Amino acid sequence: MAEKSGFFNAVADSSGNYDREYLAEDFAAYFSRFIANGVFPNPSTGLQVTAASSPNMTVLLQPGYGYINGYTYENTAAISFDIGVADGVLNRKDAIMIRWDKAGRVVKAYKIQGNPGASAVAPSPVRTADYYDLCVAIVNVNAGATTITQAAIEDTRMDTAICGIVTGAVTQVDTTTLYNQIQSDLNQFKTVNEADFRAWFATIQDILDADTAGHLLNLIDDLDDTKADKTRKVTITLTAEGWTGSSSPYQQVVSIPSGTTKDIVDLQPDDATVNQLSNNSVSVLKVDNVDGVFTAKAFSNKPSVDITLQATLTEVV
Repeated sequence: MAEKSGFFNAVADSSGNYDREYLAEDFAAYFSRFIANGVFPNPSTGLQVTAASSPNMTVLLQPGYGYINGYTYENTAAISFDIGVADGVLNRKDAIMIRWDKAGRVVKAYKIQGNPGASAVAPSPVRTADYYDLCVAIVNVNAGATTITQAAIEDTRMDTAICGIVTGAVTQVDTTTLYNQIQSDLNQFKTVNEADFRAWFATIQDILDADTAGHLLNLIDDLDDTKADKTRKVTITLTAEGWTGSSSPYQQVVSIPSGTTKDIVDLQPDDATVNQLSNNSVSVLKVDNVDGVFTAKAFSNKPSVDITLQATLTEVV
C-alpha cells in the first residue's frame, strides 16, 4: 500500500465486516513520530536505580514510566536486581536496561552483567529491528565489593546516547532527584577528595619546610660559590720600558697566568697609582682581552715609571 491514513471509525458492511482495521504497531508508529524514546521525567525518581536501604549486593529500579518506539512501559513497584559476587581482583560494570522486545510483544526491565577488567566497560544497549534498550543506570562493581552504595550507581537516564528523557508530551521536567544526586556526589567528592588534598598538601608543606627549603638554600649557596669562582683578584705590573707605539694609545702585553679567554679585566689602582698616572698625563688606562691575550692601553700619554696595581678578573659565559 503506497498510502496510509488514520485513525477513522470503522463502518460495518452488510456482512458485518468492518472496513477499517488498525494494528497496535500502527498506533505505536504514530506516537513515535512526536514522542521520543526515553524515560518520562515526572516524577524525578521515575525508573531511577537506587541502592538498597541497607546496602548489600542488590539494587532497586524505582516505579516510573518509559517509552520506546511508540510503546509504553510502566513499573508500578520497585524491582530488585541481584548484582552478584564481585571479582576479587578486577572491577566490573553492570547495566540496568529497559528492553523493547518486538517478537515477545513486551517491554521489560532486566540486568546485564559486564565483564571484569583492568579498565571495566559497561555493556552497550542492544538496538536492532527486534530489540531496543534504554540503559537507565550503570552499576560500578569494584573488586572485592560486598555492598553497592548509591555512590557506585551512575544514573544514565539523562544520557541521550543510551537513554534520554521524554519531553515532547510534558510541560515541565522535575529535576529534584537529579539535583539531589549531583549534590550527593559533590558532598562525597568534598568529603573524600578534600581529605586527600589536605593530606597531600600537608606532605608538601613538610617538604617545603625541611628538605626543599634546605635544598634551595644549597642551590643559592652553589650559585654564590659559582659566581665567586668566576671572579678572581690578580696583581699586574706594567713596566715603563714595556710600552710600544709612537702615539696614543700606547700598548703593552700583560702577563696574567690565571686569565682565560672569557675574562674581563677591571683595574683597581690605589691612590698612589692614580697620582702617578696623573703626573704622567695618562687620561685612561685599561686592559683588553682578545682571545686570551691581555693588552694594556694608555691614552694621551704613557707612564714613565713602573706601575703595579690590583685587577679583578670576571669570567663572562
